[in-house]
Amino acid sequence: MLCPVCGEDNNRIIKNRKRYESNSAIRKRLCLECDKVFYTEEKLTKKYGKNK
Repeated sequence: MLCPVCGEDNNRIIKNRKRYESNSAIRKRLCLECDKVFYTEEKLTKKYGKNK
């Protein structure tokens, strides 16, 4: 995940929260390069087949 401020991909998740009504996750991330905090919303999908 690229930082929207500096463009680097060196970040970590500080907080993770599931949204059950929209089947997504809101993640609070900290960029380890510029120390800015940003949020992402990621859609969760189900896996079908042998690797459930």
